[in-house]
Amino acid sequence: MHEMGITQEVLSAVIEASERAGATRINRVRLTVGELTDIVPDSLQFAWECLTPGTFAEGAVLGPPGIPGGRSPWRPSRGERNAVSVAE
Repeated sequence: MHEMGITQEVLSAVIEASERAGATRINRVRLTVGELTDIVPDSLQFAWECLTPGTFAEGAVLGPPGIPGGRSPWRPSRGERNAVSVAE
């Protein structure tokens, strides 16, 4: 299950960026996954739920992986702001 390693790297990057920004809590992480990655969405979610307890990402929502073409069906609601944005 390579999703555990991928999720650990995502979580580490998000926590690092959040700390640099002075955040004390992570509420939501949006993630877009390309169609050729062979990532299983349920495994990604399971890994997130296993790895976040005890971090300030505990309880954070992991946005659904993207759909083919790299577009994510999840969009922030009107008025919602992301405190930290982590991008490649």
